[in-house]
Order: sequence, then C-alpha cells, then structure tokens
Amino acid sequence: ETFSTAYLTSVSDTNLQEWEAQFSLANTQVDPDPVQLFTLTPRFLETYKNMLFISGVSTLPSVVWNSEFDYENILPENFIEVRTDNGDSITCLKAFQNTLVVFKFNSVHEINGDSSETLSLKDMTLEYGCVNNDAAVCYEDKLWFVSRRGICEYAGTNTYIVSEAVNETFKTLDYTKAKAFHVAKKKEVWFSFGTTTLVYDYNTKAWTVYDGFDIQYGKAAQIMDYGVSTSDLSFFRIGTSHYQLVRFDDAVYTDRGVAITLIAQSPYFKRMGDSTQEMFRRFYVDADIPGSTTALTLSILSDYSTSASFITNFYLDAFQKRIETSVSAKSASYQIIISASNKITINGYAVHARYLRSV
Repeated sequence: ETFSTAYLTSVSDTNLQEWEAQFSLANTQVDPDPVQLFTLTPRFLETYKNMLFISGVSTLPSVVWNSEFDYENILPENFIEVRTDNGDSITCLKAFQNTLVVFKFNSVHEINGDSSETLSLKDMTLEYGCVNNDAAVCYEDKLWFVSRRGICEYAGTNTYIVSEAVNETFKTLDYTKAKAFHVAKKKEVWFSFGTTTLVYDYNTKAWTVYDGFDIQYGKAAQIMDYGVSTSDLSFFRIGTSHYQLVRFDDAVYTDRGVAITLIAQSPYFKRMGDSTQEMFRRFYVDADIPGSTTALTLSILSDYSTSASFITNFYLDAFQKRIETSVSAKSASYQIIISASNKITINGYAVHARYLRSV
C-alpha cells in the first residue's frame, strides 16, 4: 500500500520538520506504476501490537518504521534495518500469529515486541521470499505466500513449498503479477497470475488451475462455474486504489471517478408483534438530490427472510417521493440501495401499514 505525501507529512506533528529533512517527503509525487518501485513515500503498511508499521521507501528499501501506540506519531528514530547489506528490498509486511512477518524478495524475517523500546528482529529463512505486497494471504491459522520458486507456507525457519502439484504450471507464469485471495465461502485460496489462477481447496487438499480470466486492480473478474445461473456467479474486484491510502472527506463523492454505492437497511417493523398480519402499503423517502435525478432500488424483506419479497426501482427527483408496495407480512425491513457520484442527503423515511383484517 502507498501513503500519499500529504498524509505522511501530517503523521508526526511534533517531529514534522525532522521527518521532512530526513526523508525529503515534501512536494514528492507517488509513482502511479508500482512495478517501477520508485517512490519517496512508503508503499507498505501493517498494524501490529497497536503500532503502525510502514516500509517501501525506494531510497531506503530495507527499513521498517513504526509508530507509537497512537498510530499517527511516527518518530524518525523509530526504525529497524532489515539486512541492509544483501542488496534486497522489502516486498511485504504481514501480521501473523503474534508476530510481524517482514518479507524481502529472497528472505523472510520477524519483528517481535510490545513497544518501540522492545522491538527486535530475527532472520527466519534466507531460502524463500515474497514477490510483492499482494502475494501473501492468511487463512485459518496459516500464512501462504508466492515466492519466485513456488507457493510457500510460512513456518518460521521451516518454511516450505506447498505447490508441488502445480509447479509445472507455476514455472510458466509471471510471478511478479501474483495476487493472493482467501475465498472463505468456498474454503479456497486463490493465487492469480494475470489470466491464470492456481486454486487450493483446503477441504479436499487439492489444487486446480483456472484459466481464461484476468484479476487485476480496477477490473472485475467473472469466475465461470459450470451448471450455475448467471446470478450465482462469483466476482472478485481489487480497488483501483490498491496501492494508495485515500482518506475520504465531505468533498469526495466518487471512488476515483466511479460511483459509490450506499446500502442502508431499516430494522424490522412489527408494531403488532410477530403473529399479526399487516399490509405494508407505502414507503416515503425525503431526500436532497442536487442536479439530475438519481436511481434508487427499494427491497422489502418480509418476516425475517434473507431474500426480498418486493423489489422496485424508482428515481429520486423531488423533495419527497412515495412508492406503492402492498406487501403482506407480520414484519418487514426496508433496504435502500443508491449508486451515485454526487452528494445525496437522506433526510428521513416513513412506512405506511395497516392491519390486515380477516374476510
């Protein structure tokens, strides 16, 4: 990950001048291409023991800095040098099992301790290393990462390769493009290399090779599962800002030009309890919509169901809007979905229901 210059020059109010003098961060620019590995701001960050650890400064590629316990106060003297004599660079930071694992391209190290004063560094293996900051993933009680020799399981000094079954395929791939994911719902770990993905099912302990789709930042990939409908297909997406840390404020209404989706859900309304049927007839919404109309999707979940019994699309184009629903239920929850790139203020909403009499 990458800090913006503006963010870093504000992390240490008490030592701002010293920080800028030491690292010359003022007025620098973030290289938009992370492959170039040229940036005067850190590209990696991780939290460990209530401290923030940062690394990835191109001029100091083997140095890790840590904050005090408030995360934002990073003193210039709070740093650890990780084998600066081997010509290698730090590629990834990962908190794992009460330690901070520091990956370089050709080695793995551990930082331990509870405060700046007690932090210590030790070498774990000089045989394997992680290829980039997206190529390490934790699942259950394991940490797996992509090295230039194969996919490895981190086990301290006993770290070993676990991808022997697919290593012939691995040798044909560009490991610099590696990205790792934990698909908890399927109990799988995915390692994507452009258009080819190596998938490990940790229930069956079996490997599969998926081919034909591309997983990369800013793009969604559709995973084709034969025999399922389009609505059941799985999707992965890596944010367009995957190598930048961006702070939102009142003036930001998009994710780098892409609309931001808001999903809001009400509690379940059941004014007559869980045993009396009602007719939920209308939904009112009061909103401030600047400029053009904005699309809104309304879904109603009846009787604690996880699937909607009523869905409608309409436009917010006025001060107040009314939607006819006519849903018969003992209880109902209203879900609003808005995807917009401008400022929208929802002032309030109301639900109209009446007792459903027997006839």
